[in-house]
Amino acid sequence: MEQPEYRSFCQGDEESLVALWNSQLVRDPVSLELFCRQTLADPNFLEDGLPVAVSRGAVVGFALTIAPGTPRVFAQPPGIGRLSAMAVDPAFRRLGVGNSLLERAMAFLKKRGCTRVVTMAPEYFTSGVDMQAYGNAVVFLNRRGFTVTGEAVGMGR
Repeated sequence: MEQPEYRSFCQGDEESLVALWNSQLVRDPVSLELFCRQTLADPNFLEDGLPVAVSRGAVVGFALTIAPGTPRVFAQPPGIGRLSAMAVDPAFRRLGVGNSLLERAMAFLKKRGCTRVVTMAPEYFTSGVDMQAYGNAVVFLNRRGFTVTGEAVGMGR
């Protein structure tokens, strides 16, 4: 398996990213419209906060982060960044793709002044990492220094 290319999100990645999201985050699916409205239209969204792994023109991994910036009703307090969603195509797992994406995401948040990172997204993509649905993600994040501070339940039917 060839290693994917890593870069920041670019216009045109939306459909491939949403397809990956829906294939992997099955309890928390999003439409293209919802993703664009709640991510790309967010005044705190920056392309560098959404590192992607791309292979043969398709997004095979991503880590969506938001750093505080423009004040909003649901804005995080200063210094707290959000890891709102993350996924890696199963064919690209165990190749370091998740690690590379998380490193890029954390570097972005650190550069934006974040000293703490949470996994819940107040605009509701997810309420956090659902341990039943995404147990492997919990293990992945725990091994990288994240700790469980509460319980989240996916809202998909």
